[in-house]
Amino acid sequence: MALSKRSIVFHAVLTLVILLCLSGCFSDFMGNTGNLLISFGAGNSGHGRAIYTPNEIDRFEHEIILIGPGRTITRKFTGSGSFSVELAAGTWYVKIRAVDPPRHIQGETTPAELRALGMTTVEIKPGQSKAAKIDMLYAAEADSWSELQGSISYFEDVYGGQEQEAIFVLKDFEEGADGSPINIYSRITLIAERDDVTIMRRVEESGGELLYYQGPFFNVEGGGVLKLKGDEGGRLILDGEGVDIFVSLINVFDGDLEIYNGVLIQNNGALDLQGGALCIMNNSSCTMYGGTIRNNTASSGGAVFLGKDSMNTYPEYPLFVMEGGTISGNTADEGGGVYVDGGTFTLRGGTISGNTVFYNGGGVCVGGGAFDMRGGTISGNTASGEHQGGILDGAGGGVYVDGDGVFTKTDGTIYGSNGGGRKNTAELYGQAVYVVERKENPLNGTEYRAIKERNTTAGPGVNLDSEGINNWEIINP
Repeated sequence: MALSKRSIVFHAVLTLVILLCLSGCFSDFMGNTGNLLISFGAGNSGHGRAIYTPNEIDRFEHEIILIGPGRTITRKFTGSGSFSVELAAGTWYVKIRAVDPPRHIQGETTPAELRALGMTTVEIKPGQSKAAKIDMLYAAEADSWSELQGSISYFEDVYGGQEQEAIFVLKDFEEGADGSPINIYSRITLIAERDDVTIMRRVEESGGELLYYQGPFFNVEGGGVLKLKGDEGGRLILDGEGVDIFVSLINVFDGDLEIYNGVLIQNNGALDLQGGALCIMNNSSCTMYGGTIRNNTASSGGAVFLGKDSMNTYPEYPLFVMEGGTISGNTADEGGGVYVDGGTFTLRGGTISGNTVFYNGGGVCVGGGAFDMRGGTISGNTASGEHQGGILDGAGGGVYVDGDGVFTKTDGTIYGSNGGGRKNTAELYGQAVYVVERKENPLNGTEYRAIKERNTTAGPGVNLDSEGINNWEIINP
């Protein structure tokens, strides 16, 4: 059937539009890619795997995983210490796994084993050719608490020291923590790869009684570094199984702890002691980039305690920096989320919310040291208590400052009585913040704890325990 002139014109125009669209889309796609050249080896960072030799590179099977804008790319190959790929513009997470394949030795076949692992993040720009060098670190897999203990002990005995770093990929833990704590003296990273992995406190019943492992999971000391990470959608979960004992899940006495996205630390009861989940003491630091600390209990610091030991073993004070993540649902007598007894807790991002105390400081209690708020949110915390015998209880729903504590706020949000569903609450005073008056030296008059918020009035929910103080400009003499 012959087409009319109008129909021919219509189809011609339609075809042209489609071609133009396809051409535009194609050129957009082509114009928004860049090339990434990945090289890998022992590296020069000081933490690369020194035994990652050229012979091993040739023998190992390598898997490269690239996770970026809207897609995941996986490539496998043997040999060569480099790999080139074209990628869409954006941020890409790059990981290389080196596996020693099965080998036949004296009539037996050895299993495939993870030997090295490297990770980095790169930013690809349109039309850019970029090179990335990945340091391959000592790596091993562990599927039980006893295997993890043995693997870390072996690494620290053979390759240990701060010049080496190891990554342990945790898979399908079948037993709980049931031995002595794992002591971290070198640089150790624990990753839950692709699937959730839970390290739990072993609880058993015998003769009608519950028997459970009563130690911490990890002690970080001697300058050691422990990094906890989720990876490729997997979560690393440390679970105290809701048992009330007398110890935190992680003690950091002289070292560093780093917590990343995909980490969940929960359900531990430190009973009458400090730090339901984490106890950061002395010459130590903790940086929380992401993850969640929830549903833990203690006397001081339902989730985190920051301070010095009673023996003053080290002259330095600890540091805690919260860049992101959540501290929520924890319970304590004081400091439902965090108790600062010494050192400095810096809040730059993340949320401290939904924590509860029976006395003071629903979110944060500052009894000594400093709480420096530069960002983040403190919301929905509760200080519930009673005013008995002249003792002040139930004050500072968000933040409570007493003793020698110092509170500085330059950014971030603390919800007070006007915070609606996100407000902090207190039974007595200071829905958002309560600062206790100090009168120590009659010659100098009244001295106050340091608290400062630039160019901001106290507003609803802030109580400074003194008449006539209408702003946050209170500085110690």
